[in-house]
Amino acid sequence: MTISAIKGKHAFTFIEIFFVIILIGILLGAAIPRVKRSLESLELNNFSGDLQDFMRYLKDRAVVEGKIIVLKVDQENLQYWAGIKDNQTRFKTYLIPKQLRVTVENAALSGVDSGKIFFYPDGQIDKVNITIGSPEDKDIILTTKGVFGGVKTVTEK
Repeated sequence: MTISAIKGKHAFTFIEIFFVIILIGILLGAAIPRVKRSLESLELNNFSGDLQDFMRYLKDRAVVEGKIIVLKVDQENLQYWAGIKDNQTRFKTYLIPKQLRVTVENAALSGVDSGKIFFYPDGQIDKVNITIGSPEDKDIILTTKGVFGGVKTVTEK
């Protein structure tokens, strides 16, 4: 009997360690794409919620200040901002995450700069549909159509 056998010491062989590493690699390979999709979905939901909250704030600010406020969505430069109409000063500029696409469909301004949404002192908002899409082709549509002074989520595809 050897000394290691007497003391009860055991060691892993190279093949056992190699097998465990391969097994962990397979599990990680299967899990990483799902985690990535979950993070993209979370970012899409967070962004749409933030935009919806910002639009509610702009509606309230237009009523309180008694001025027309404009929200500009600039997909080309990946940002959106708001300010008082006919005034160059912006309240704040927010960034659109690189992997998301935002389109504004505004029937009242067809043919004009459709990235603008107006908030009026009487509490009304231009009737628009805002589509927020992710790389995995999941879309969330926010609308002000049929909602007096508010924004709601219409569909999630």
